[in-house]
Amino acid sequence: MTAVASPLPVAAAAATAPGRRRVVLALARHELRRTLRLRWLLPALALTGLVFEEWRGPQQWNGERYGYWFTIPAVLGVAASLLAAASFHRERTAVAEASPAGEAERCLARLLAAAPLVAVTAAVVAAQAAYIWSIGGLDLGDEPGRTLRAYPTLPELAQPVAVTVLGIAVGAAVGRRVRHRATAMLALVAGWLPVTFTYWAFQAPVVAPFSVLQSQPVDVPLGNGDPVDHPAQWLLSAPNDYQVGWDRLVVSESLAWWHDLWLVGLAVVVLAAAVPRGRRQLVVVGGTLAVGAAVAQFLVYP
Repeated sequence: MTAVASPLPVAAAAATAPGRRRVVLALARHELRRTLRLRWLLPALALTGLVFEEWRGPQQWNGERYGYWFTIPAVLGVAASLLAAASFHRERTAVAEASPAGEAERCLARLLAAAPLVAVTAAVVAAQAAYIWSIGGLDLGDEPGRTLRAYPTLPELAQPVAVTVLGIAVGAAVGRRVRHRATAMLALVAGWLPVTFTYWAFQAPVVAPFSVLQSQPVDVPLGNGDPVDHPAQWLLSAPNDYQVGWDRLVVSESLAWWHDLWLVGLAVVVLAAAVPRGRRQLVVVGGTLAVGAAVAQFLVYP
């Protein structure tokens, strides 16, 4: 007769802090392997490459490349959301009471397994930033207020990474709370498409602080005066079909930093729907950060 090991010694070992850490890390490695087997990350990387090649093509107007470079790594944020949803949807499957890992440990393991997705986005952003530096910067503005050496600032580069963090939180919450996996995936795709690939619809001053993807620079109307009367270091946008007079183009690092914090705070709030305990604390901490960051954006908005 084959001996069957009792789960009690395993459960006892997991009750200690070192034992709990080992269990969580082992579950995280297992969950990461299951996530990678879904093979959704490779199509997302391929799509990112295609969008990058299109972005490298000829511009239709000055500053076009600067205006939407951040949408390229945003593809990975959507993929991370779908992968997190698939992982957390498995949490809806009943687990034996004698399991050495409780719901809290399993939740932490799933979040740890999703962490490499943030690193992937950061690597893509770093590669894109390196490319921009290698070509000497981007074109931005119209003569006489134009530069060929515009570089995204550090908080702008951090935005796609923060979007991926938000994507994981949203995916975890939807995957944990929606009964059918197909429904969860469709809901995520339907929710992410408008706020990412039509990001320009959410850039008005009253809604930009609450957007997911916030574009820079910000247009500040100057009127119909002579553009040469403005300081030489100002970046300008000439009158066109969408604006009557000249605009000043302002890249605000403080606005970008506060927007990153808004995304992180929102992620903490949303994550509360996926965790088994500590939800009130997450809502309070995340809500305080999100509200404070949103107010700060209005205060620093050019």
